[in-house]
Amino acid sequence: MRACLEHAAARVPFWARQTVVNDLVDRSRNPQLRSYLWAYPARLDWFVRLYEAPGTVPAEVLRDAFQRLLNPSELGELWSGAPVIGGGA
Repeated sequence: MRACLEHAAARVPFWARQTVVNDLVDRSRNPQLRSYLWAYPARLDWFVRLYEAPGTVPAEVLRDAFQRLLNPSELGELWSGAPVIGGGA
């Protein structure tokens, strides 16, 4: 856990150390937070592009995504125009 704390604290030096600790504890106990916010490298731009997707796509993807835990490939399958999670086009 110390290695995770040091890594996280280095990425958000403007957060108080206790804030980093609290955030890591929350994410380690709640499977939805652990899965959707930390476990895979969906970047902020992925979610911004989802928000900008046409029609009901954003609502459908988010509704389906939070009904069960998904890996990156499964999350990408929910949206045919999704950018590749973790990089790429």
